[in-house]
Amino acid sequence: MSIAARPSKLPDGFKLTDAGLIPQDWDVSTVSAEFTIQLGKMIDAAKKTGVLKPYVGNRAV
Repeated sequence: MSIAARPSKLPDGFKLTDAGLIPQDWDVSTVSAEFTIQLGKMIDAAKKTGVLKPYVGNRAV
């Protein structure tokens, strides 16, 4: 955050972080620190029969 964008006085109960102005009792973290990715059922090319439906892989999420 640039110096010009920083408020001169913070509202009571808030703190300024890299993520911006947030409540004092909130923490800032990264997505990778909070979640893990696990692969689910994989599509087997041999079992592709019937009506095909859209599929979203974990890389697209």
